[in-house]
Amino acid sequence: MTERVSLYNEIHKGLRSQLLGLLIECGRTDPGDRDAVAALGVRLRALRGMLEEHAAHEDRWVEPLLAELRADIAEALSADHARIDGAIPTLEVAFTRWEEAAEDEQVTMGRLAYGALSSFVGAYLTHMGREEDEAMPVLQAAMTDEQLLEVSAQLRGAIPPPRMAEYISIMLPAMNIEERTQMFAGLKANAPREVLDGMCELASGVLATSDWSAVRNRVGL
Repeated sequence: MTERVSLYNEIHKGLRSQLLGLLIECGRTDPGDRDAVAALGVRLRALRGMLEEHAAHEDRWVEPLLAELRADIAEALSADHARIDGAIPTLEVAFTRWEEAAEDEQVTMGRLAYGALSSFVGAYLTHMGREEDEAMPVLQAAMTDEQLLEVSAQLRGAIPPPRMAEYISIMLPAMNIEERTQMFAGLKANAPREVLDGMCELASGVLATSDWSAVRNRVGL
């Protein structure tokens, strides 16, 4: 079976990895270690920026296409975005209270922050699943792979290169060897040499040596 182009696959893998990684780290953090708790807050705020940008990208590039085909799905996903956006400040408050908690409240505040994060991650995973399982098949049925690739190119082209590098840095470790090979084979065939070299340098920094060697061997880099 030929794999169809998806607008969600790589970025969703990266976001799942970040969300679940943060949740796991939150669950095992010493609630009384103020430096570790503060580091969790930093990670949460950085992830918030990515989640908000990702939703804005979808609102601009994907949902207008979907609205023409299945307005009900587009409206449901837009409502999801609004609920998620509304939940993030509450989540940040829970982490701030943990960071600022008195010594005798740290365990309780840590448990509350973990519970809030767990609920948020669950809701966000469900939302991404709906996009993949409900929205993407509609788009694939109505559009060719070439048209979907053009949408993807326009979306990625609107992201400043330094920020795009940050997205790639979370996507690559979450991707499998086939996906990485496809990405770098496409770059080798179509990208300017300086872009390919920059991506190779980025990949070597975020992937295990064995994983990056496997890609290089398959692509011939």
